[in-house]
Amino acid sequence: MKLTKAPYQSCQFPPVTARFLKVRLGPNFGGDGYVFATEFQLFGELGEGAAATPAATAAAAPSAAINLLSARNGGGILAAPSDVWLATVDDSDQTTTWMRSQEEGVYGFQGEQPATFDTFAVLIAATDPGNPQTIELFAGDEGPGGQFKPVATCSFQNVKLTKSPYQPCTFAPVTARYLKVRLGPNFGGDGYVFATEFQLMGQMVQ
Repeated sequence: MKLTKAPYQSCQFPPVTARFLKVRLGPNFGGDGYVFATEFQLFGELGEGAAATPAATAAAAPSAAINLLSARNGGGILAAPSDVWLATVDDSDQTTTWMRSQEEGVYGFQGEQPATFDTFAVLIAATDPGNPQTIELFAGDEGPGGQFKPVATCSFQNVKLTKSPYQPCTFAPVTARYLKVRLGPNFGGDGYVFATEFQLMGQMVQ
C-alpha cells in the first residue's frame, strides 16, 4: 500500500559501516517473480576522508596507459584456435559468438615491441551464463610459439558494473612482448565462453 505521509517505506537496522551496499530482491506481492524497478534510498553519513579515497583519487588522476591490444594502438591477435578470437580486440564493445574454455590466444603489441602493463579488463555487458568466470594470463618475449610465464589468474563477476562495463584485473607490472590468454570456465559451466572484448592497459617501452 501507499503511505500517505510519504511514499517511501523505511527499513531500519543497527548502524553499519561499509564501502558498498548489495541489494538482493525477494519476491513481489503477486508471486510471479517480477519486481518493479522502483526508487531506493539509503540514509547515513560518509566517513572522514571519503572525498579522498584511493578510488576517487585514481579516477581523477589522468593516466598515460593505453589499451595495448587495440588495433588503433598497433596491437592485435597473433595466434588463436579460430577467427572468433578476432572479436576480442575489434573495439566493438559487444559480445559475439562462442569460444571454448581452455582455449588460448596470443596477442602482440605495436610492432611486436615490448610494453609494460598491469591491468587486464573484460567487457561484461550483462549477466549471462556465457560470461567468463576466470581467465589466466601469461607473458612472453619469444614469439607466439615461445615460452610464456604466468602473470595472473583473473576472476570476474557475472553482473554489469554501471560505472564501466569493463571489469579490471590488476597485477604487479610486467614488461613483455606478448600476452597469452587462457580461458577458464564460464558461469554456466557448459564449456563455452562469449567472445567478448579484452583490454590490456599499459605503455609501450621507449
